[in-house]
Amino acid sequence: MDERNPHMHLCFVPLTKDKRLSAKEVMGDRNKLIEWQDKFHEHMSKEFTELERGKSAAVTKRKHIPTWLYKQANRLTEQMEQMKKAIEGIGAFNAQKKKESLLDMFSKWYPRINAFENQLKPYAQQLEILHHNEKALQSKTRQAQRTAQIVQNENTSLIHQLRDYQEFVESIPEGLRKELMEHS
Repeated sequence: MDERNPHMHLCFVPLTKDKRLSAKEVMGDRNKLIEWQDKFHEHMSKEFTELERGKSAAVTKRKHIPTWLYKQANRLTEQMEQMKKAIEGIGAFNAQKKKESLLDMFSKWYPRINAFENQLKPYAQQLEILHHNEKALQSKTRQAQRTAQIVQNENTSLIHQLRDYQEFVESIPEGLRKELMEHS
């Protein structure tokens, strides 16, 4: 989900028949890789007809958000969580020492946040697309949950009605019920 359209990345170890590691020998050049992707799509779309072949990044000029940015965000979040715990741990007897430790942590963390913000700027459009996709998925999920609840309520109501009908039929005196069944 790091681009406008959902897609997948396949990871594998390109071993030659004689067990050597060689991406070039197994995969070929860039054109050969595109050919692999086309063949993979052709194979998958036989089973999953709704799949669409995406346009290449070379055509759309989109930028992939690098993995190191995600990792950096995780490190910054972990450091923020450590500072939150440090703040919660401040008490009357350790206030000065904890405050100094927290100031040290914050003085190292805050410049990294500013640098992180600057590193994200080239990917602002992609991040906006990700945010939009996330909101759309959340909306679809909520709608699907509402629809499922409506269907469940309708099914429950029909089951109760069926039970009412069955109880009514069973409440008819047996002789009359047999006579009615013969005429139906």
